[in-house]
Amino acid sequence: MRNKTHVDKFEHSHQTGVRKVVGLMSGTSADALDVALTEIQGTGRKTKVRLVRFESVPFRGDVR
Repeated sequence: MRNKTHVDKFEHSHQTGVRKVVGLMSGTSADALDVALTEIQGTGRKTKVRLVRFESVPFRGDVR
């Protein structure tokens, strides 16, 4: 059996209707990078969103 390619994974998510989305944000204080991994299923009013994981990664002092 061959390894799954990115295209295979995309086709699978399209068939199942579940999309994994990563959101990145730095707040106005610029003290950390917030990262959220979500799963989104459905469309319109039937859309369901599930937070899979969240991390806040602090910036080093010299980066701030």
